[in-house]
Amino acid sequence: MQPFFKMARDLAAPYQTAGRWQTFKPGDELVPDIHATDAHDHTAFRIESGGKALVIWDEMVHARAVQFARPGISIEFDIDQKQAIASRRAPMKAVAKEGF
Repeated sequence: MQPFFKMARDLAAPYQTAGRWQTFKPGDELVPDIHATDAHDHTAFRIESGGKALVIWDEMVHARAVQFARPGISIEFDIDQKQAIASRRAPMKAVAKEGF
């Protein structure tokens, strides 16, 4: 996994050096109508416009044909598989409850 961490550091370095690296937390409005949401250790955004909303997840589901139907299935990239499963299920339940 070390090459992935190095790649991430290398990609971030120019932005950090230029002072353009910004962090955010759930609930922050990144730009008008786009909010960071609580995705339990993953990245998610909620875009709202005209009374409608769209939720975008990043790196939460690795094999959509499998994990949408069975979010309790984990893969190698999930370093802590129990935590990954729990952090996948919570946002999925929230989105299902809201009727997306």
